[in-house]
Amino acid sequence: MKMTFPQRVEEARRLAILQLLEVAGGYEISEPLLALALRDTGLGVSTEALADDLRFLRSERLVDLGELADLLVARLTQRGLETAQGILRVAGVARPVPVRT
Repeated sequence: MKMTFPQRVEEARRLAILQLLEVAGGYEISEPLLALALRDTGLGVSTEALADDLRFLRSERLVDLGELADLLVARLTQRGLETAQGILRVAGVARPVPVRT
């Protein structure tokens, strides 16, 4: 089945979330900071859509979700790290493009 453009954007955004967590100190970022970082990468999204993405990523065991001072915080799991690096493929998350040197 051919993917629609909105589906491709959704998958790219989920990969971007994992990659942002990969480079974050402690492999974790609060939801508001994730929203800002996604906007800066051209993948801005509503609060509701970001929450849906985070729930999807949690359901696939790619992130853990917790709270810190009333903020939702996403933390990358080993499975999420391997997905961000292209080692593991997960349906619903885009696969990273190889970096050419």
